[in-house]
Amino acid sequence: NLSNNADSLHQIVVGSWDPNNKLAYKTNHASNTAYQWISSLNTNQRIEYVINFQNTGSAPAHNVVIEDFISADLDMSTFEVLGASHAMYTIINGNDVNFRFDNIMLADSTNNEPESHGFVRFAINAIPGLNAGHVISDGAAIYFDFNEPVITNESEVEMLNVVSVGELDKPSSVLVYPNPMDQQVQFKNLSGNAFRVRITDATGRMIMDKSSLSSTMQLDGANLASGMYFYEVMESMVVIANGKLVVR
Repeated sequence: NLSNNADSLHQIVVGSWDPNNKLAYKTNHASNTAYQWISSLNTNQRIEYVINFQNTGSAPAHNVVIEDFISADLDMSTFEVLGASHAMYTIINGNDVNFRFDNIMLADSTNNEPESHGFVRFAINAIPGLNAGHVISDGAAIYFDFNEPVITNESEVEMLNVVSVGELDKPSSVLVYPNPMDQQVQFKNLSGNAFRVRITDATGRMIMDKSSLSSTMQLDGANLASGMYFYEVMESMVVIANGKLVVR
């Protein structure tokens, strides 16, 4: 389902889960959902990044510094900090961005695992005109006090050519109910075809990845913590619907 005649689009590639990592999301300001197709010719081509970190040592970390040398494929004039787990400030020198968590006193996972985590989240646009097949690759280095840095994965965003760009802007061809959900949620593909559902949490971690044998699917969410999740529905490897799923 690829065509060299269509616009170049972003597709997010999320790597394996690790407590110190960098994840990327394509976002659409109108719907504010992850995993949207976004044209490289559209000036609103924002990508959101989350850098997660965890103190896996045996004593609290007094200071944490994240250094991210932003890829030249990204437009620094559009850089925007969206939030962080703890008080922090940024130092920017060209494409070199430092997120500084001074006096964070981050608990260590040995003695207090739930409080040993942190994150920073920011947004930035890709530069226009990147060719199909080009991959935007961007990682980070995380410093805990005076220790050697922990190097994250390279978060990758690949430019693709897709046949139909506008389909996801049309009314959804998939019913999702009830939403918000309690114990279970139903997905129904109105085209009548089998499909696949992927559900991720707010950090981009894959929670579910299931395929149907018919046009309907029931998922058990009894073990999901309350909060916001994101779903993506695919038919023959083409995204046909996506959005938010709220668990009460």
